[in-house]
Amino acid sequence: MPLIDHVLVAVGDLGAAARDLRERHGLEAVEGGAHPGWGTANRIVPLGAAYLELIAVDDPAVAEGNPFGRWVAQSAERGGCTGWVVASDDLDHDARRLGLEVEEASRRRPDGTLLRWRMAGRESMRGDRRLPALIDWPDPERHPGRGASGGHAIAWLEVGGERTEIEHRVGSGELPLRYVEGVPGPRAVGVATPAGEVELRPAAPAR
Repeated sequence: MPLIDHVLVAVGDLGAAARDLRERHGLEAVEGGAHPGWGTANRIVPLGAAYLELIAVDDPAVAEGNPFGRWVAQSAERGGCTGWVVASDDLDHDARRLGLEVEEASRRRPDGTLLRWRMAGRESMRGDRRLPALIDWPDPERHPGRGASGGHAIAWLEVGGERTEIEHRVGSGELPLRYVEGVPGPRAVGVATPAGEVELRPAAPAR
């Protein structure tokens, strides 16, 4: 059964964005790490089986030469939720079904631990339809959401786009999605906390 794995929010300054989340919503963003070859780095808000990913350019020269890095830079200028990723039960099967290539990636945590994952459709997050990418974690115990989540979880995700196309991408099973008209892609995310639900709605994406 598919699950929302994480939601990306591109920002210009990771430290400032993390402070804003803590002060306005009581959400703690922990150090993530740099993405070799992409020119980006992140901070993570652990949410149990999922997480929020604050992502920013940390090496402009590398990012300029990488499609993903350029997309993060452009997304940070626009504001808004940037992309979303769904956990796949069988990534190889889903990739074949959708005609996608599976790629392997990694980053090193501040403690030196190497975090590895497999992903398909990463380029789809950058396309006009802004469909979700699919992901698989070879070592589930190292999933970034397994940090000190404090009882937090993703309650819902608001998305624009064609419902039938999104459902075809993610496969069988129901995700907590709220469909809206207009620009495709993620718009807002609801986070369940012990103190109640928090709605995160970054600046609207450019039209």
